Amino acid sequence: MSNANQVSYEEAHNVAKQHHLNGNLLIAEQVYKDILKAIPNDFNSLYYLSVVSYQRGNREEALGYIGQAIEVKDDHPESWNAYAIMLAEKGETEKAIEYWQKAIELAPEFAEAYSNIGNGYWELGQFDESKKACDKAIELNPKHGGSYLNLGNALMGLDQKEDAIKIWQKLLELEPENIRAYINLGNAYKELGEYKEAEKYCEKALELDPNDPKAILNYANAKQALGQHEESEALYQKVVKIDPTYAAAHNNLAISMIDQHKYEEAITSLRYALAFEPEYVDALSSLAFALFETGQILEAEKIARKAFALDPSDTEIRVNLAEI
Repeated sequence: MSNANQVSYEEAHNVAKQHHLNGNLLIAEQVYKDILKAIPNDFNSLYYLSVVSYQRGNREEALGYIGQAIEVKDDHPESWNAYAIMLAEKGETEKAIEYWQKAIELAPEFAEAYSNIGNGYWELGQFDESKKACDKAIELNPKHGGSYLNLGNALMGLDQKEDAIKIWQKLLELEPENIRAYINLGNAYKELGEYKEAEKYCEKALELDPNDPKAILNYANAKQALGQHEESEALYQKVVKIDPTYAAAHNNLAISMIDQHKYEEAITSLRYALAFEPEYVDALSSLAFALFETGQILEAEKIARKAFALDPSDTEIRVNLAEI
């Protein structure tokens, strides 16, 4: 190759970075790979290639690249944070927390890592630890929206619903169009029994994104709580059309149908929910009830016993099994 056609390392990285910023992920990916052919252990290329792969939905490939990047340079906190995020998405939450802690050791004022570890603790049901981490994240960066979302979740886990509402309303002061804040506020008000207030926040979330499955689901839940079963059923149908794998939507659709005595249709929806989440206790309990109502007593007993084995403390499951 002639010198006229050669580019320097810095120029190649600038080309890749510009394509990455412009959303040309395939081109950015190829340039990073070309750099790695020349310099196999180039940390920057490995790190950013993991980011591009993650953005393109290639999660396993992204994990591989970020692992290689850390082998080359293990004192880069952003790498440990990214690695932890990918592991958490795979369900390896405890390992992810270990890696977030490593990121924090390297960068004690890394607010995003504190926020992420707070979410990790929330996933594990360790709500006190989650709250502490999120409080620290907000202390370090009072404008980091994700920290407020995660702190609100921790407070909900601690059954401090009013405090969670205050946190998410504070987030809306910082980010007035944060759809997750509106969705969470709708959930919180619904749990408090303030259904009209829940409906208001759910409607706002849908204004921001009419096709967001969670926003539609929450709005449907509010309608269901208000006794508007036909409206809620139509909304649940819309959710499962957008995302056929959304088990909670199939389950809630079935509950709406049960409230309308559409037991056969409810059974179909519940079987869909359980196809995607076989140990979904609420769906199992609802299926047992619907089967019982249609006279399918033996299958109802079998399903109710499975639900009971998964959660013996659930009062509704115990009552269903006793009735069956």
